Amino acid sequence: MTRNWIWKLLGIFITIAFFYAATQLMVNVKMIYKDKVAYENKQFEKIIGIPKEVEYDNPESGPRVVYEIMFEDVTIQATHLWIRQDYFEKNMKGKRLEVFYLPNSRYAMDVRVAE
Repeated sequence: MTRNWIWKLLGIFITIAFFYAATQLMVNVKMIYKDKVAYENKQFEKIIGIPKEVEYDNPESGPRVVYEIMFEDVTIQATHLWIRQDYFEKNMKGKRLEVFYLPNSRYAMDVRVAE
């Protein structure tokens, strides 16, 4: 009887985790869809400043890349740009960056050192 109770509890946990992940995915898809027109017209938001924090991904293999760039009031997703950690720390860390990003999903379109 205890065994059935554990399996039922595990099933409920897996169901909740699945619906949470699906909800998060739907939110991301909605934000990306809202950015479609901005992307097509190259109407990106721009922020210039020194990031307060940079987070790197944790890959199974290969080099680490920049995952998020955090400023005071906005966090930009940058994984898809494949900026390697060693390159970022050598050429961009501690410098003023100019970041172009999509307004709703906050996906970076370009990251460069501001002049």
